[in-house]
Amino acid sequence: MFAEGVLPTVDIQIGNEQKLGTMNMPLNSFKRAQKLNLKIWLDCLEVTNNWDFWVYPSILPEVHGDDIHITDTLDEQTRNILVNGGKVLFLTAGKVEHGKDVVQYMTPAFWNT
Repeated sequence: MFAEGVLPTVDIQIGNEQKLGTMNMPLNSFKRAQKLNLKIWLDCLEVTNNWDFWVYPSILPEVHGDDIHITDTLDEQTRNILVNGGKVLFLTAGKVEHGKDVVQYMTPAFWNT
């Protein structure tokens, strides 16, 4: 656990977009990128929600990508690189033909927008 706290008690009205409190936490101590999870809950009820988010260091490490094959096509060359344990950055934005075959993991919280 990176941090924890308690928000002040307030009356929650029926409806949306109510400010229940503010939280601040310094994120400048992270030396590498990592995924964190913010979890909020009400003690009096079985009400909880959580959000994943990423934190990145202010100074990014130098990356050498000379050994990474960048492509948007799964061609014979790309297949050979993968079969031999190579690295591939596969950029398919706008090129997916069967969109229903792609599972979406980062869907919006539509009820909260």
